[in-house]
Amino acid sequence: MRFRTAFFLALFLFTASTAQARLSITCTIFPVYDFTREITKGLADVKLLIRGDVHEYEPSPMDIKALNDSDVFIFTNKNMEQWTERISHTLTHTAIIDASENITFYGNDPHVWLDMSLAEIMTRNIMNALCRADSEHADEFRANAEEFMRRLSELDSK
Repeated sequence: MRFRTAFFLALFLFTASTAQARLSITCTIFPVYDFTREITKGLADVKLLIRGDVHEYEPSPMDIKALNDSDVFIFTNKNMEQWTERISHTLTHTAIIDASENITFYGNDPHVWLDMSLAEIMTRNIMNALCRADSEHADEFRANAEEFMRRLSELDSK
């Protein structure tokens, strides 16, 4: 009986130590959350941070803790979520991704995802960040992102 218990305990500890934790991702608003889910297709834990009015949102201490517990934090842009600059220094173990990197804004309108060609750039930015964060799933992330961007392009042409 002792041998069996020791064997199963050792097996459990071995499998627990060799199993890689899933990538934990927190996204600010639904468009970025949706793009990220399209890229990860269940290969990561993706959470939505803001469920109300993004324009009035201020992160609570619990929100900052949740962001610190994430591997990756993806926000839309500094025009939309201005508070990200104030808290970025507190996220010491979290990769912070501005999904609008390399996007030229038209005036002060932060709603860049409404332009399908800009949504494609955002998708590529998110994909690149996720490939860096989880190289084991990089090929799947790339394939999923390419398929999603193809659909965005098709929607844009319609």
